[in-house]
Amino acid sequence: MSGQAFKHEQSIPWTLVITDSNGVIRGVARSAPISPFINRTFYQSKLTANIGFVGYIRDYNPELRYALRSADNLTLSDEEIPVQQ
Repeated sequence: MSGQAFKHEQSIPWTLVITDSNGVIRGVARSAPISPFINRTFYQSKLTANIGFVGYIRDYNPELRYALRSADNLTLSDEEIPVQQ
């Protein structure tokens, strides 16, 4: 999976986990810069954030709902970012 996050006066987490609707960790993700070349070539310069993330969900099931949560500083955040299919 891949995606992007916008920074609004707060830092974007480096370490992320992917949880299912029961809160079970199903995958991992990390922040990664999106290069201007990739943005221009693959996304026609539509991405406005310069930080993205890439991740992996083991045994992905399209019928489950997934969310991203920060795991920086060995602490799992309460905030969830829904993963859209």
